[in-house]
Amino acid sequence: MALVPQRDVEVVDGRTFATGEEPWLRFKDTSAFRPGGFVEIVYRASFFDDPVRPILRFRTTEGAEIDRLLPGPVAGAAMWVGRVPQHTHEIWVSPTHHRGRFDFVIERARRRYGLALWLNALRRSPRYALSAAFYGVPRFIDEYDMNLDWALGFTPLSEFESWRRTRARTLDLKGIDAPRVDLTNAPRIHVLLTGDSGREKSLRSVQAQTYTKWQLHESRDLPAGADEDDLVFVLRAGDQLAPDGFAGALEHAARHPNQQIFYADETEQDEAGNLVPVFKPDWSPLLQAARPYLGRAIFARVRLLRKSGSGTLPEDLSSCIGPPQAFAGNSIGHIRRMLLTRRSEPEAQSTAEAQPGLAQPASRAPPALIVIPTKNRGDLLQKCVRSILSQTSHPAFRVVIVDNGSTASLSRAILSRLAEDARVTVLPRPGPFNFAGLCNAGAALGSAPVLVFLNDDTSVRSADWLAQLSLAAVRPEIGAVGAKLLYPDHRVQHVGVTLGLGETAGHFGAGAPEADPGWAGRHSATHEVSAVTAACLAVERRKFDAVGGFDSANLPVELNDVDLCLRLGESGWKSLCLAGVTLVHEESASRGGAKFRLLRVHEKERAYFARRWRRIIRDDPFFHPGFSLFRRQRALG
Repeated sequence: MALVPQRDVEVVDGRTFATGEEPWLRFKDTSAFRPGGFVEIVYRASFFDDPVRPILRFRTTEGAEIDRLLPGPVAGAAMWVGRVPQHTHEIWVSPTHHRGRFDFVIERARRRYGLALWLNALRRSPRYALSAAFYGVPRFIDEYDMNLDWALGFTPLSEFESWRRTRARTLDLKGIDAPRVDLTNAPRIHVLLTGDSGREKSLRSVQAQTYTKWQLHESRDLPAGADEDDLVFVLRAGDQLAPDGFAGALEHAARHPNQQIFYADETEQDEAGNLVPVFKPDWSPLLQAARPYLGRAIFARVRLLRKSGSGTLPEDLSSCIGPPQAFAGNSIGHIRRMLLTRRSEPEAQSTAEAQPGLAQPASRAPPALIVIPTKNRGDLLQKCVRSILSQTSHPAFRVVIVDNGSTASLSRAILSRLAEDARVTVLPRPGPFNFAGLCNAGAALGSAPVLVFLNDDTSVRSADWLAQLSLAAVRPEIGAVGAKLLYPDHRVQHVGVTLGLGETAGHFGAGAPEADPGWAGRHSATHEVSAVTAACLAVERRKFDAVGGFDSANLPVELNDVDLCLRLGESGWKSLCLAGVTLVHEESASRGGAKFRLLRVHEKERAYFARRWRRIIRDDPFFHPGFSLFRRQRALG
């Protein structure tokens, strides 16, 4: 289907180039897109393009622009099914957020029928299908579609092989996959093949490479005549490279000349011969230090190996990085393509620190101000504050309870009793509910160098919780710090906020047992995230003030915590989740998923947030474009 350049796109010699970070193409033929009806589109990107989630934009005659996030084409192609909004008159697509050449094709678009989709949803996810039926009237069409997305917008990991078969395609070097670099003058790839079992299979995968400028080495000695920009790859016997593995690495190296080492995604084969994907987050140094996740599909430039001072090739190239926290983030890259297949092995029990480089004596923790907004939930508030006062070992803290005009007699009595403790102040702030404004008001009451925002339905579990959060918050590179939050039944509720989940933001990993290690081991180790929830959020006061605190004007109720973290990130301070610090978060468990949520209630806030942060919503670096946006556990998009 023909796509016409619309914004920030140039066509040079028949090739498309993005001149900005959000290029847009327009569908020339929209006959398959019947307003109010459903459509299925199949699209593909070049194997040499980063498989960023495309944005599909419906422009209506009423002047609205309605965006949908599509699955990333990590297997070569991808597909999306959804409703075409009423009054649609133009359809645009933004395939990437990278400047430079890109290749993107819409293979086909066809109409789908709503009843058939709902029956399929009923088979796959009855609760969401029935929730959709509950909203099955014209006034609640958005809620209907949202529940249909949660019912249909995923494929279980157990169905990976069939999922990949429907999306895989052959390499088209004369068409969409035409090389961007001159392969005749490209660097050489030096391959060290280690081990014995499965050696022939591994060697055949090297011989099948579409890029043939490679050299096999039996010795671990660093090739003496190798060029500084040549690449080194260590292949373990039994592992198999994808046919485009070397070509993909070279294209990535050419696009990122400053990167010295880069790792790719993999597939893993279990004892029964079944394959599962091994998707990886982008560079997360604290996670790598505690739960190494780079795997085996690693390419390193010769200059990095020479710089390390070793004259031999290590079996694990990630060892060239040294301490991950000290390795420059712009020197390492991630190829979000599955370039290697390996056999699964029992996971080694890591003895690494869960909080590498962060753990310090609690006695060094700076004073903290704990801010708790509340209204008419005295029972929960009392439990929260008592847990803080009775269990916290950190001696230098105060609690400010910001009361949004409680009227219930029990709540007022509890507030009076709590205020009798010298460490507790009750700040009356009646008026319309504005969570961001309540938090800002509480933060202004005092001068402690660390602010900790808590929901009134949380309770602490360990004596050092406040010290650990505060010590992390005052590190010069850190902005917001969150904890691992659990439902009362000890299932995971939060280990960081994932941008894009549910098409805005959500808690990836929610619902897992407390002991579940989670994706890449993130449930059991300190790791970088794009944002954390204000149900438990610590931040140094000077950084909070530098970005203007919570945005009470544009985001009074929803997403103000995520927005704060992202603004801190814009200023150079990264967000962390300390998975070793756990709190119980009670009430969100009863709220459940989004199935009974009226989307119009905070529609303006979500629209503002989407406009402000669209680039990271479509591509959270600590998530993966191959994962579904409509499952809180790992599933395919």
